[in-house]
Amino acid sequence: MTSVKISSYFTIHVIKMRSYRRIHIDNDLASASKYIRGTTLNIGGGRKLGRFRAPESESIIHTVLDIDPSLNPDVTCDAHNLPIQTGTVDTVIASELLEHCANPNKVICEISRVLKSGGTLILTVPFMVRLHRDPDDFYRFSDTKLKDMLNPTFEIEHFKKQGLFFTVIANSIRDPIINSKSQLRFLAYPMLPLLDAVRHLDSFDFVKSSRLLSAYTTGFFLVAKRRADSVQAGTTDESVNGGTCHA
Repeated sequence: MTSVKISSYFTIHVIKMRSYRRIHIDNDLASASKYIRGTTLNIGGGRKLGRFRAPESESIIHTVLDIDPSLNPDVTCDAHNLPIQTGTVDTVIASELLEHCANPNKVICEISRVLKSGGTLILTVPFMVRLHRDPDDFYRFSDTKLKDMLNPTFEIEHFKKQGLFFTVIANSIRDPIINSKSQLRFLAYPMLPLLDAVRHLDSFDFVKSSRLLSAYTTGFFLVAKRRADSVQAGTTDESVNGGTCHA
């Protein structure tokens, strides 16, 4: 195989590749497809990153909301103030959204407001990954903080880390390789299969059972239900800052 063919092969291969973080996001969102039903909002979903696409059926009314009108969302709006009637939504997808919001607690309260009692929130947030301003990147959330933000309005049904120590290491090397625009990136392409092997070390028990190695993650994925006994109303500044939604 000539050097030109090798270069072409790796270029095509890398174009099709995703970061390990994005692979986790796509797989986890796909696993949550069974929760998507009825009136569904995909908040911040205008850019259509990754391979996941929400399921389509006659029973699902899927609406994309985004702050950037150039992405042609169904509704252009700010997640802090959703132009949606209270208690009218069955499912909210908020993937890689909260880190871009100046007041994420208010966004959670807005999601709570528009969801019906028993409605579902499907959420992903990054943790140990590079900054990605779109247009801003304000926060990283620990598992403790996420759970605190959702309590007591939501009951978490599923919560998981998206990769552990070796995924974080492999992702930190792979991400700049596949996203670099430098011609020198070709020199790093032979490392990609090795990074695949490194990432899979996270599946071993010695990593999962290690308090140290399992404390690393690229981010979190969760599915939560809106509690039927939660107050379904607007928010106050005090409640937003504290992470709890009150009338």
